[in-house]
Amino acid sequence: MKYKNEIQIKKAMGIESWRNLSRDKVIRFAAMMPDMDKRLC
Repeated sequence: MKYKNEIQIKKAMGIESWRNLSRDKVIRFAAMMPDMDKRLC
């Protein structure tokens, strides 16, 4: 899936705010980067 905005990314990660990032979520976020629109990275 291509993530086109930060709302889609947060929804896929199951968080409401970037403040809710745990260590596991940061690793998951990094793994999602290839599927993100280049303008988001």
